[in-house]
Amino acid sequence: MGRRSVASISRPEYERLLAILRQAREDGGLSQGEAARRLGIPQPRLSAIELGTRRIDLLEFLDLTRVLGVRASALIEEMDEATKPPDRH
Repeated sequence: MGRRSVASISRPEYERLLAILRQAREDGGLSQGEAARRLGIPQPRLSAIELGTRRIDLLEFLDLTRVLGVRASALIEEMDEATKPPDRH
């Protein structure tokens, strides 16, 4: 049998993504309430996303990066670097 995959929401890499998004919001001086207002969603939904109890999809990710004033590609690159396995050479 093949290896069972772990849901992405439970992986440490997903927690890292949420931490990067939360830090970008805080660095931009936005409260959860203000960011949620700009996204057009209730603040508890943004809180659930940041806590990892609600998965963020690609379109929400793009909307959130725009509200935060950061490039989605820059966050993806940061995630890629932060989650690379160690070089074994």
